[in-house]
Amino acid sequence: MIEKNDLTILITYEEIKSAINKMVSDIERTYEGQQIVFVCTTGSVFMFIADLIRELPNDVSVEFVQLKKNELNERYVSAQFSREITGKHVILLCDIINAGKTTKMVHKVIENENPADIKVITLIDREKNHQEFEIPYTASFNIDKDEFICGYGMNYNGHYANLKNIYIVKSSTIDADGKIKEKILSTTDLRSNETNKGK
Repeated sequence: MIEKNDLTILITYEEIKSAINKMVSDIERTYEGQQIVFVCTTGSVFMFIADLIRELPNDVSVEFVQLKKNELNERYVSAQFSREITGKHVILLCDIINAGKTTKMVHKVIENENPADIKVITLIDREKNHQEFEIPYTASFNIDKDEFICGYGMNYNGHYANLKNIYIVKSSTIDADGKIKEKILSTTDLRSNETNKGK
């Protein structure tokens, strides 16, 4: 069973907000007065993109792409942009770069649309998992641990995406198939725990 002490805070929401404020300053300085198109994969990045673009003074639009599998079980990017991104300033926003395969795939799709430039920004980076990742990018937090993480939009087996902090799921709570053992703690209790720890 997941208890309060089986989810360890890795990154607090205050640290996330501080990182986002720095991103905003960097983006505003780079693209002063320019329109920006953000491209994200559907899924766990929703909290990150919402918090970021609310703070930006630039005119922005957001495009979401989907990862799908074909009949051979091979992954591909399904992208039907709602507006032209040719000649636009594009930021590919990721919540986490792990092996980097997804980021490379999406980057290639964007590149084929001939934007003015592409900037890759990720909240979390597992650099040790992609030593040969050749695309330039900016990361706020580097994680050298292999543990599962959850919170701030990222779920673990369908749970905990709504938590404000980012947590490590302790390995003792995970079975051989990578699933949470037995029942989970309610998110109400976890939110109470977040408040008690000062976020």
